[in-house]
Amino acid sequence: MTLAPLRFSRLLALLIAISAAAVSMAALAQTAGTVEFAQGDVRARDASGRERPVARGTAIAVGETVVTGTQGAVQMRMVDNAFIALRSETEVNVNEYKYGAGAADENAVLRLLKGTLRTFTGRIAQSRKERFLTVTPTSTIGIRGSGNVAFYSPALGTLNHTIEGSHVTTSINAQGQPIGAPVVTLPGQTVQVLPGQPPVRVPTPPFLIQAATAAAPAPAQSNESTGGTAEQKQVSSEERSGESRSNSTADAALPAPPALSAVIAT
Repeated sequence: MTLAPLRFSRLLALLIAISAAAVSMAALAQTAGTVEFAQGDVRARDASGRERPVARGTAIAVGETVVTGTQGAVQMRMVDNAFIALRSETEVNVNEYKYGAGAADENAVLRLLKGTLRTFTGRIAQSRKERFLTVTPTSTIGIRGSGNVAFYSPALGTLNHTIEGSHVTTSINAQGQPIGAPVVTLPGQTVQVLPGQPPVRVPTPPFLIQAATAAAPAPAQSNESTGGTAEQKQVSSEERSGESRSNSTADAALPAPPALSAVIAT
């Protein structure tokens, strides 16, 4: 007569332990940023391949890959107040994102697996520019300034267009080793990195120009309240003017990238 209640008690204890472990694991997931705008097919994929839908207010964890479909677009405000926007048919893995744990530990590594990524850096790059990095299968893009648009596809390789400040783009092989000399771009300049070739400056494709000038969302309230640095205010000014033109939906309506023949290396 006492075995059934005993078994039930043990089962209940086991379920509570499993639930507590799940909560603990969720707590360990480090938040990298929060979605401010999402349209169409937008998902977050974890390391095991499981996917979950993404909407406004969704927290994105370190290690997740943000995926947009054919009609998808998403904009995220990162924990250091950086702004990141993904166009349609884009995949970006948040490989690393640490902020607030001390200058020695702060860093960000974004892996652009395919598609178009627009970035305005935040406080990590303001204090330690070398700690904010975008990586593609053919290149690394280092930050010497705040704003850029990066694109990657197997056909076109990597294209990086500087909006503000400057960037240093390095070609890498499959093992991550550099190929040739890096190229520094200034505002309005674009560099291309084809597989196995050193980076070269190229005319800016129209789809990258449109991505660079599309509207961005208003800055986070924390930036307004703290006053921000001169670089933050410069970015915020562009974001506010962009919002007044067409709000955040403009980022979702960009044309597809051109064919390979449309990008002519110089």
